[in-house]
Amino acid sequence: MQPIGIVGGGLAGLTLAIQLAQKGIETTLFEKKEYPFHRVCGEYIAIESWSFFERLGLSLSSLKLPIIKKLRVSAPNGSFLEQPMKTGGFGISRYTLDNSLVELALKLGVKIIHESVENISFQAKEDIFTLKTSTQEHIFKLVCGAFGKRSNLDIFL
Repeated sequence: MQPIGIVGGGLAGLTLAIQLAQKGIETTLFEKKEYPFHRVCGEYIAIESWSFFERLGLSLSSLKLPIIKKLRVSAPNGSFLEQPMKTGGFGISRYTLDNSLVELALKLGVKIIHESVENISFQAKEDIFTLKTSTQEHIFKLVCGAFGKRSNLDIFL
């Protein structure tokens, strides 16, 4: 039996896997897609997250990322509204961020399985979780769901 399984390899799943591995906890992450891949969201991240990513082990400073301090919204007619932002954020592609997190997770010993999770069940008598993919069944002491609310697994559960 393995200690912890994480279902979903987005920012929540990856950062949780890294934190657990840093604590010496054996962790397996399930993500249906092969890394790295492009996402349509996440090019802007609040500046408050900067120190968190640095503490995880990402050297954001070395990436020379753009710091975003104002919001600009444009209309089809060419007019725009511009507003300064109190705290602001930084720009980074999710492709780059996810890939950096995956590299760090692997370096720390996180096992990544690229398969869709079809079912998660809890066996109270044995105090274990069974996680099923299309090819295997995995047993964990604890399973964390980090999948989207519109995912097939969320709809099923």
